Amino acid sequence: MTSLHKQLLAQMRSKVVHLEEENALLRQRFFGRKSEQTIDPAKLHAWMDKTLPQVTAQNALGKAIS
Repeated sequence: MTSLHKQLLAQMRSKVVHLEEENALLRQRFFGRKSEQTIDPAKLHAWMDKTLPQVTAQNALGKAIS
């Protein structure tokens, strides 16, 4: 293996390591945020029970559910 080949191989390995790190960061951002946005069904039900009596057909929520 020539010196040039060794240099190219080292550069490519460096790029692979960088891409793997970037991929891990992007996965963490995507899946981390997604998992933080999960809603507890019991909390959603309690919020709906409290909010729905206040909803009128004229406000934005009322228009969305009617």
